[in-house]
Amino acid sequence: MKRVVIIGAGLGGLSAAIYLSRDGYDVTVLEKRNHPGGKLHKQTVGDASFDFGPNTITMPVVFQDVLTYGGDDEPLPFIQLQDHTMNYFKNDAPLLFSSDEHTMKEQLSQFDYRAFQQYKKTVARIFHMSKTHFFHP
Repeated sequence: MKRVVIIGAGLGGLSAAIYLSRDGYDVTVLEKRNHPGGKLHKQTVGDASFDFGPNTITMPVVFQDVLTYGGDDEPLPFIQLQDHTMNYFKNDAPLLFSSDEHTMKEQLSQFDYRAFQQYKKTVARIFHMSKTHFFHP
């Protein structure tokens, strides 16, 4: 049996471990922290909590594919949230991220909505390329 060592138990390392293990490799995962998940953790400072990981999962099918390939037959119950992340800027202007186009247009009225539309086009192009060439070749 071939052996492989994966450095880091973040989402990428854990995904690689699942795929390689299922493909017959003897996998060892090394992690410097005392918990897996990499950036997927919460840090508390005083009364404030900070999410250091992905607070928005934009590609749930990728997560589900990894788990299914690893042998998990029950899909994770991903729930799409319309309004999901409140961001604050230096001038204390809040920006609520939403999956609703009208809400985003209203929220971005204090910024440049056209730049957001261009950003969405760029993200869609990158998503298509990654889906075509990276995740499902």
